[in-house]
Amino acid sequence: MNDVDTSLALTIRAQGFHLLKYKLFKSAKPLIIDLSKLKLMKQNRGHRAYIVTSTLVQRLSNQLDFKNTVIDISPDTLFFVFDNMVHKKVPVKLNLSLNFEKQYLLYDSIRYFPDSVIVSGSPQILDTLRYITTSKKEFEKLNESQSFYLGFFKSKNLKYTVQPEMVKVNFEVEKFTDGTIEIPVNMGNSGANLKLFPDKVNVTYLVAMKDYKSITPDMFTATVNVVKLQEHKDNKLKVEISKYPSYLRITRVDPEKVEYIIVK
Repeated sequence: MNDVDTSLALTIRAQGFHLLKYKLFKSAKPLIIDLSKLKLMKQNRGHRAYIVTSTLVQRLSNQLDFKNTVIDISPDTLFFVFDNMVHKKVPVKLNLSLNFEKQYLLYDSIRYFPDSVIVSGSPQILDTLRYITTSKKEFEKLNESQSFYLGFFKSKNLKYTVQPEMVKVNFEVEKFTDGTIEIPVNMGNSGANLKLFPDKVNVTYLVAMKDYKSITPDMFTATVNVVKLQEHKDNKLKVEISKYPSYLRITRVDPEKVEYIIVK
């Protein structure tokens, strides 16, 4: 339902004492209107209806304890516009701010479930909705893994529902340290007859302390691209680490480039 008037202005005939007593000792309660009996009129993308507010006089008088004293209500008519309800599956976008204690980092990617939700609302809203963002959550000096639930951010100007209403988020945090390993440089399946200088490089990486002792050279592959040798006028090829464990972070390759000579 679209926005409608949220307040009514009443003109009341009563003694001043009664008005003062109401103002001082009673708080205004919302008027509940039963919309189930409204006569709906179809329009472009939904329906519309209205209520003549003079029909609410008796109910308002009883609620306010000013029986037979409400003599006017403004506005004289309340209009309601009902949009057709539509449903749309959209991806979830996390709104997280992560700051870590020294040497601590994410061990793996952040996992959350579900990764998409069903949003229900008017076509005007859902037509432009590409994703839905969770409420914001901030972490400072993280040094341990986390598991928690997040709801969704909702703009006050947009009316829609989300199912499910929350997502579960998990991520692992581990203490990291530096490691260095020496690995050979290869030329893949190029078939080029080259001699590389040096033919090995030192790879420096960040690794979780729990994995430090398990790292071996065969987990890495260092390659050079020899397809476009003529583009390398300085007779040097850049070394790329094409394979390494996903839980590592490569921080340095030494040297970054190797020299070569063509062997005839």
